[in-house]
Amino acid sequence: MQKRLDYGFNGYRVPATPRSTRSAR
Repeated sequence: MQKRLDYGFNGYRVPATPRSTRSAR
């Protein structure tokens, strides 16, 4: 499950803003 979020959410959300991941959702 972690691998899917690794390149699924962190793939284009973390690189831009590591704090946006929680705010975006």
